[in-house]
Amino acid sequence: MTEVGPETERIVKGMRSYRARESFPGANFEILRKLPVPHSIDTTRTLILFGSRDVPEIVSVCKELEKEGRAVEINQGLHADMFLLEETFQQIAKNLRTWFGQ
Repeated sequence: MTEVGPETERIVKGMRSYRARESFPGANFEILRKLPVPHSIDTTRTLILFGSRDVPEIVSVCKELEKEGRAVEINQGLHADMFLLEETFQQIAKNLRTWFGQ
């Protein structure tokens, strides 16, 4: 996605300032808009994980990808902490075994 909805933009602008010092509010969205959009993505070894408690806009898009078998929802995961949840490790390990064998 090169564009985000107003709710996501509000959340990101409000929460990112303590992590990085932007030259102006929303600089990251300017950069995002300038990035090239990939025309094709090799999904044979791609895993998209998303938290069930993430930003609603992200959850919505990822749920569509989940229907296609391209994403996995992590129950009770937030955007910033789902990498700490056991379910995340289980999903990653499962996919690594599938891709590379035991």
